[in-house]
Amino acid sequence: MIQKRSIVFDRRVDIEWLDAAAAQIAAGAEVAEARAELFRLLDDQIAGGTKRGLSCHKTVGILSRAWITVAPEMVPLRDRAVRLLPSLEPPERVALHWSLLMAG
Repeated sequence: MIQKRSIVFDRRVDIEWLDAAAAQIAAGAEVAEARAELFRLLDDQIAGGTKRGLSCHKTVGILSRAWITVAPEMVPLRDRAVRLLPSLEPPERVALHWSLLMAG
């Protein structure tokens, strides 16, 4: 049986937030530390104004799946992306983030 996968984004995800998630991995942050930093970043930027609100949790989940809590088979791709990111122009960064979002 072929497993179907869905990709759903029901919220805005800013490139600055994706860059921040990638920066956490580049800095060697552990999962809990990286996610905590994303919650701090998103505090008062997400509807509801509380970093522990459902909307914020969902946004951190999207960011985490792209950069922080990737599937084991995606770690080499993510690690290459981390090395590439600093040398890319903004349009190229968008493409790289998009690739990781789709791979996740």
